[in-house]
Amino acid sequence: MTGQMEWPAYMAFCGGYSFDVHKHWDVLGRILGCNTPQTCENAETFDLVIDLGSNFGMVTEELTNRHFAKSYIMVDAAPFAGPDFARRHGNKEWREEWFKQQVPVRMHAQVPEYEFHQFGLTNIPGTIDLCMKFGYGKEPCPVEKASPDAIIPAKLSQDFKTKFHEAQSAFVKIDIEGYDALALQGMTELFSETRGVHADGSDKYLINFMMVEYAPDLMSTAKAEEKLVGDYDLKNMTSLLEAQGFEVFLTGPRYLPLTHGSWDDKYSSWFNPLKPGSTAPQCPKGSMYPWWQEHACPGATCDCAFATDLFVMRATHPKAAEIKVALGACTESKEFDRADPQYDMSEAAQS
Repeated sequence: MTGQMEWPAYMAFCGGYSFDVHKHWDVLGRILGCNTPQTCENAETFDLVIDLGSNFGMVTEELTNRHFAKSYIMVDAAPFAGPDFARRHGNKEWREEWFKQQVPVRMHAQVPEYEFHQFGLTNIPGTIDLCMKFGYGKEPCPVEKASPDAIIPAKLSQDFKTKFHEAQSAFVKIDIEGYDALALQGMTELFSETRGVHADGSDKYLINFMMVEYAPDLMSTAKAEEKLVGDYDLKNMTSLLEAQGFEVFLTGPRYLPLTHGSWDDKYSSWFNPLKPGSTAPQCPKGSMYPWWQEHACPGATCDCAFATDLFVMRATHPKAAEIKVALGACTESKEFDRADPQYDMSEAAQS
């Protein structure tokens, strides 16, 4: 993170953020999915995707393009999310036409089914009004807060309750503007759902893989809004996930491990927001990366509003080691090896 060229690549849209996120989707598809369609009954990698903070369905659409799951559960508190869903994913004619025109053909693939629920996701009861918070329209639009455990499967339609109970695998995506850790605290029942055992006799959990947003400024805001006492930061989030049996990785060119002996308290001071109006040294406007400042400022990426995604994987999954290697979480990528004489840092910074 101290190299002139490395850390900027982890700063979300300053680097190759979309490519880095897509990497774990594609790795999971390759390792867990169907690589020989002629012999597979299912074209999809997972039975179910649970999209918490679905917004209008951007991530759901990208996952559908990869034949990622047979069915999708979408949850969001935004007032526009429900009407958007009704026009698009909830409209049978729209999704069949979209699937036919936009999704690459794959043998045995099926048009996914979708279900939307409007809730504010947290483990703290009450209501949340995103119209007042973000200025959507002129009228209040409070919605009920609920934990993922309270919604799934209890609030699902009968059809999706059946899909949930029959699902053998589920992928979870969480992006809820700083409330992500609160949602994770309200998912312990979902995390404990099992579907038999693996060949080695270990429990076969329903949820083994997740993508969770980490945005320190938004977490700080959520902590103030909910009047939380105590830690509510990256360390708190990763400790919670590790206690539930997961490994956590920072998304980037290499997926950096944050748990199972890899945590360092320096991460807390590195990521956590400073006082309002101050500039963190690791940001483009900061003092740590003069090369970055020269190339990013002035401009939209000059301001530092760090947000990224964490890849979360159950530590006991039989394919865990293979997936970590594929994501570069175990060995240094030679493409960025600073010891390689062909990779001259001083020349790279000048080019």
